[in-house]
Amino acid sequence: MFRLGLLILALFLATSCHRKQPKDILSESDMQSLLYDYHISKAMASQTDSAEYYKRYYFLQVLKQHHLTEDQFNKSLLWYNQHTATLYKIYERINKRILRESMTLGAVASESHYYNSLTASGDTANIWNGSSYYILSQIGVNNRFSFRIEPDSTAQPHDTYLFHFISKFVFSDGQRDAVAELYVTYDDGSVQNASIRIYGDGPYQCELRTSEKKLTAVSGFVYLKSEYSEKPRLLFITRPALIRFHEKVQEVKESPDTKMHVDTLRRNTDSIMPDPTVMDHRPVPRTKPVPFRKHR
Repeated sequence: MFRLGLLILALFLATSCHRKQPKDILSESDMQSLLYDYHISKAMASQTDSAEYYKRYYFLQVLKQHHLTEDQFNKSLLWYNQHTATLYKIYERINKRILRESMTLGAVASESHYYNSLTASGDTANIWNGSSYYILSQIGVNNRFSFRIEPDSTAQPHDTYLFHFISKFVFSDGQRDAVAELYVTYDDGSVQNASIRIYGDGPYQCELRTSEKKLTAVSGFVYLKSEYSEKPRLLFITRPALIRFHEKVQEVKESPDTKMHVDTLRRNTDSIMPDPTVMDHRPVPRTKPVPFRKHR
């Protein structure tokens, strides 16, 4: 009887964990296709003189192409916002598709791929230890994420830190506006910071160079500045990286040939230089002063 109860409980938990999404919510494949077209339309609109107008116009055309109303889009987007793991998988596939098609058209690999391929050691290192993506919304406390990383023994004075990420707004209306800040804290309590504004989709980075003081923490945040709206407004932050650059000290190395050439010049120069202890008694030629002429 006890085993039967455990079996029933296990079946109930398995069923509850794999609940099907409502019928009026777009499937993963349909949502992926819709969001892909949505972001392509935003990229097209950004190339025009009236970007905000065409973002709205192209958005409505995308909905028309997918036979959806704006309310249906918002409802599905709100449901996926509550299931962030699924939504992240969708965006991972979208990013891979965009990258694959861009490379086919001759584009080069982006800085984001280079930064994310770095390890946590070396003169140029990616010391990021947070999540690989964040989804911000205008609801409650979900409009912000922050991080704090304590430097290890490899941190040096005058290191440069760069906070890099890719942003994607999903707004059916309203102003797209966010801010990212990077700041460092020193052992004397002082703080140094740098910030940027985020207005659109694409790569962003915030950079600062530290002083000779001892560093105690590298911190930062991204904050979505959006008024409350019944329509979902989302900001995706993907591929975050925190890159630390050691200051390069350039060493000047002289080759034997260069050193011999310099010594030869020095010897030849010394042979023709006058003795500073001997005064020169040669007469100094005098020149007549040039009269001042008034320009008419």
